[in-house]
Amino acid sequence: MMEKSDAIIANLTPFAGASADAGKLIEVGWFLGKGKPIFGYSNTPENFESRMRRQLGAKHADLGIEGFHLPDNLMIVGAVHSGGCPIFLPTDSKARGLDALGVFETCVEAAARYFAKRP
Repeated sequence: MMEKSDAIIANLTPFAGASADAGKLIEVGWFLGKGKPIFGYSNTPENFESRMRRQLGAKHADLGIEGFHLPDNLMIVGAVHSGGCPIFLPTDSKARGLDALGVFETCVEAAARYFAKRP
């Protein structure tokens, strides 16, 4: 199915830890390698650094945590941005559940605009 698809819309909401689901990240990497567009979104407005600090605790707070205030790990953000898209986040400070659709809809609209511009 991935071979036949034109793009990925990836739910990068943190899952079982501070980052997105590992399986989803493998799919994002595959799409990056194929040069297919990557559209990502997260239902949490909290940045990766804050989530990692909370998960590791004060004792390990400065052990290699990226201080870039990004929505997820630098490599994940770079993969999504390579296709010219940001990772879409909630516009307020309220986190949403993994299955909330508001930010997903914004991401789908961006994908639709992207494909509407293609010949």
